[in-house]
Amino acid sequence: LVVNRPTPLRFGELAASAFAPFANNPLFMGGEVGETSVRPSEIAPWFWLHGFETIPRAQRLSNAAVLGGDIEALGQLVNPDAVRLFWGHTQFGPGEFEEQHKSNMWRRLPDDVWPLV
Repeated sequence: LVVNRPTPLRFGELAASAFAPFANNPLFMGGEVGETSVRPSEIAPWFWLHGFETIPRAQRLSNAAVLGGDIEALGQLVNPDAVRLFWGHTQFGPGEFEEQHKSNMWRRLPDDVWPLV
């Protein structure tokens, strides 16, 4: 995911009712895959980052960042401001990311970056 591309949209303008607690959160564009096809009420292309590994089905990415999980449980247990919501993602072919990283097109953020984003 690209973590620093906010859109002018609020999440509630597009999201299904399962996302109601996050209706006022800004929507971030997570990458070019899905960028031209934002459609209301679809759950599959949405991603969410937070810091709560106790959410069912959430996946720890680093010491501070957790990806996904049960969105309804997340909405009941955490402050909506502690969640960043994304549409789309970035995808690379074999070796493409490594080459772009060597060219300084991308940079890896420290594992404890979540509180900063």
